[in-house]
Parts: sequence; C-alpha cells; structure tokens
Amino acid sequence: MAALLLSHETPPLSAPPLKRCSNALVVVRVLVDAEGKVNKADFESGYSELKDSALAAVRRWTYRPYMVSGKPTPVRTQASILYLGDGQALPMHVPDGKGGNTLPLPPGCGPAIQIKKAPN
Repeated sequence: MAALLLSHETPPLSAPPLKRCSNALVVVRVLVDAEGKVNKADFESGYSELKDSALAAVRRWTYRPYMVSGKPTPVRTQASILYLGDGQALPMHVPDGKGGNTLPLPPGCGPAIQIKKAPN
C-alpha cells in the first residue's frame, strides 16, 4: 500500500521526545476503504509515547484505491512512521522488501542506519 499513498501528514512534535541521535518507529494497523480513505487506525507496536501523534496523523492519510479485478476494494495494511531524534517524522517503508535501505539520523549524529534483510 505504500506505493498507493497519495497524501500523508507527518505527526507534529512540540518537543523531541527522543535523544537527539536516536530514532523511534511506530507501526499502525490501518483499514483503508474502497475510496482510499483511512477508516480505522490502531496502534500495533513501537514507542508508546508517540502513539497518539502517529494515530492522529495516519487517520488523515489518503491512498489511491486498492484494486481487485478492476474494482476498488477495502484493504487492511500497516503504516510505519519513523521519528527522528531532531523532532521530525516521516512515513517509512521498504519498497522492495529486500532491505538495503537506510534510516536517516539527524545531522552530526554519524552515518545512517543500514537496513538489511536477515539471511534465511
């Protein structure tokens, strides 16, 4: 569903809840209706202090409708939001599922964290 994401809002944070050089991930279970609107969003896992801001943001996301046999269809998926230690947040996904992507860190915090798929 990440490829069908049309609009997303990143959760505003008044004060960074994380240490400057750390990241936190919040995963949300999402039900997207046939029109591409989020009908339901529930906290699945992650940094619980960020739960409310993540849920509020994901509920405002919109997707291109998910199609099955040419018909728009409701779909369950999950959304992940990455919170950076500098107070920023962004939607996150691994596009190809093979790993090799990176998680950014705030400036001055060293190299990005490399995401790699575990060997089978």
